[in-house]
Amino acid sequence: MPTIRFHAVDTAKLLTVSKEMHNRLATIYNIPLDHITLEVIESRFISEETMILSYPLIEVCAFNREITLEDEVASTISNYLEKAGYPESEVYFHHLASRNYYANGEHF
Repeated sequence: MPTIRFHAVDTAKLLTVSKEMHNRLATIYNIPLDHITLEVIESRFISEETMILSYPLIEVCAFNREITLEDEVASTISNYLEKAGYPESEVYFHHLASRNYYANGEHF
């Protein structure tokens, strides 16, 4: 945990920055690298009966942390996406409650 989901991001483009970004996020969160999951979700956006392109939308699913840490996470993700060719992006956080999270059937 956390899981970071990328919408409207090309997998090949994300791969060019993924290793460095993944390592940086593990450092920010101060957790092992294998506790962070990066997921690319193929999204289709529709407006007025037409498929449209969108700027990247990134969901960060994680336990609630201090705003300064979340600011750094959001900035880091946006900066790496810019390096990958996306000058605009939006990052938002889904705060998970530990009472609702289970690992291998056990409360976290």
